[in-house]
Amino acid sequence: MVSLLFVIYIIPSLVSEAHAQETSPVQQVTQNGATLQFSYSPSSPAINGFTTLEFSVINATTGKMVQNYVASVTVSNVVGFTGGSGYYNFSKITVTNGSFSVNYAFPNDGLFPVFFRADYPTSEYGPGSPIAIGEFKVIVPPPQVGPSDSTTIYVGIGIAVAAGGGAAVVIMMKRKPSI
Repeated sequence: MVSLLFVIYIIPSLVSEAHAQETSPVQQVTQNGATLQFSYSPSSPAINGFTTLEFSVINATTGKMVQNYVASVTVSNVVGFTGGSGYYNFSKITVTNGSFSVNYAFPNDGLFPVFFRADYPTSEYGPGSPIAIGEFKVIVPPPQVGPSDSTTIYVGIGIAVAAGGGAAVVIMMKRKPSI
């Protein structure tokens, strides 16, 4: 009995960990000699569940990660947004090794544009001079629709009515006088 309980409790945790490691295909934009890369995990975000948004900046000429820049990320929901300001900002993120990630919980389903901007860390090129700016997309699917408790209740009522009607017919047939 103990081993059966152990299996029941272990299997759900393995399934959820495996799902969380699925990553979306990499999206990329090349601009001003820099390639911005973006992916997210899990590949099918759940409403109000945290999704990891992953970003990298690569020198398009050398293929090496761009070091030491300041990043900002804006998550927007133009289509079907049902409240709030319509966007969320992560700003002034100091990136030293070329890549970083942020976690975001999408409030509803729909298409979410994600804007990523990488700026030079110093005013050498002018204050706030961008290295590159890119737009990426995250699609949050609608929640899975399954039988709800109310559907189960209605089905149960339907079965009960049918069974009661069947019983009434049988009773009436037995009481019917024979000719």
